Amino acid sequence: MRNTLLFFTMVFFLVSCEKKPPSPDELYEKYRGSVVLIKNEYYHKAILDNDLEFYFTEGPEGIELFMDEEEARDNSMIAYGSGFFIDSEGKIATNRHVVYPEGDFRVFQLIDDYIVNLKNEMKADYSSNTERMEKLSSYYNEFFDYLDYGERSELEEEYEKLKEENKVIEEVFPKLEFNERASKIELVQVDLAIAYDNTFVENDDDYISCVPIRKSEREEIDLAIIQLKNKRTPAEITSFFKLPSPEELPQVKMSEDIYMIGYNQGVNLAQTKEGVKSQFTTGNVSQDPDSDRILYSIPTLGGSSGSPIFNSWGDLIAVNFAKTRDYQGFSFGVPVKNLVQLYRDIPLTEAETRLASTPGESESIPTASTKAEVEEKIDYSSKIRGLLDAEERRNFEEISSYFSPNMKRYWNVSYPTKEELYKQYTDSWDIILSASNRILEIERLNKFNYILHTDYNYTLRESKNQKSTRSEVRYKFNEKGKIVEIYGI
Repeated sequence: MRNTLLFFTMVFFLVSCEKKPPSPDELYEKYRGSVVLIKNEYYHKAILDNDLEFYFTEGPEGIELFMDEEEARDNSMIAYGSGFFIDSEGKIATNRHVVYPEGDFRVFQLIDDYIVNLKNEMKADYSSNTERMEKLSSYYNEFFDYLDYGERSELEEEYEKLKEENKVIEEVFPKLEFNERASKIELVQVDLAIAYDNTFVENDDDYISCVPIRKSEREEIDLAIIQLKNKRTPAEITSFFKLPSPEELPQVKMSEDIYMIGYNQGVNLAQTKEGVKSQFTTGNVSQDPDSDRILYSIPTLGGSSGSPIFNSWGDLIAVNFAKTRDYQGFSFGVPVKNLVQLYRDIPLTEAETRLASTPGESESIPTASTKAEVEEKIDYSSKIRGLLDAEERRNFEEISSYFSPNMKRYWNVSYPTKEELYKQYTDSWDIILSASNRILEIERLNKFNYILHTDYNYTLRESKNQKSTRSEVRYKFNEKGKIVEIYGI
């Protein structure tokens, strides 16, 4: 009896001493101070191959074009995201797209439209000037003897002014042509700054300035690191997400509880009467993760990009970067392994290097002198032709093989799943009996971006009416030669 009692006492002691994870409330209070609201103020510059520069911003109503850079700066975009401290030196992890928002290549079409209108105006001005000059010359010669010195001078000055205007038009007109392929878009950052949780932010001066220091160059890895200008994490932030070593990465299990601290909808939801406050949300791992992303059941809104995703022990497992669709409540995160590699500047393994390289490229990393030559030789036009052929045969499995698992955009759908892509195609096939594309041109803008010009012919299933339309579609590829974006222009 005594031995039995001793046994149960030992079991009770061991069970009672078993370490339990912190409560969600404890985790939130521990880490909330280390999660920051990021404000990025910026605009984009389009640099044409003819040395002309345009500036633009993007808003709910589309792209707004500016000729004057100061005007673009005055109308610069403001985007919000989330980030979190990862060391005592003021380094903050977030998403690449939060720090380096991409410029929309459709701006070149707007610029082309602008230049066409400008050239028409210049033609009209030239014609009007020429006509006016002829009238001035005729009047001047006919009434020369009746004009006093002042009247002659006035006519001569107007004539010379018009002549000079036409000379400028003659010089400028041929220089307005540009080649989109040889043009580029640059990000111009006006200000990159953060606000702390549980502080008052009433104007721009209340934000703390940062600088971008590192970003992932792989298309699939949406990560960046920024740093406070003073390179010091505030002393009051004693708990932050310390990154594990590559050998101590946390194991992610299906259905395990996970948590996120972030700023959904940026400052709109964060701003309260008591200051800026983050949100704490919970969910579960919803899919067996791969090396590039983790799917989980946490609903997110714009502004939560860059939020930390961590388990019930407070171990960082991912960085939130995208949602599936607003109504589905699922989101994606970049696994912490990739952040560790970026932070420690760890090169890809040999296997990862092969995976990131494009089929047909050398598996060795090109040197600086040969990289441009390699990129110039890469052409994904055949992949676009293969996709069109698969679409005409309505072979969805073959179609999906051309897409990256991390598709960023399919027409108006952001970050579509394979199921969503399948629905897009089947819905289209239910309406259209047959369709074909007559390729006019596949325009290679650079290694990753192409514009497909076609005559698109289709027959409606219900009415059997045949229709045809001119189509221009943008394709963007990743480093593996997979399509990551498709949309009409």
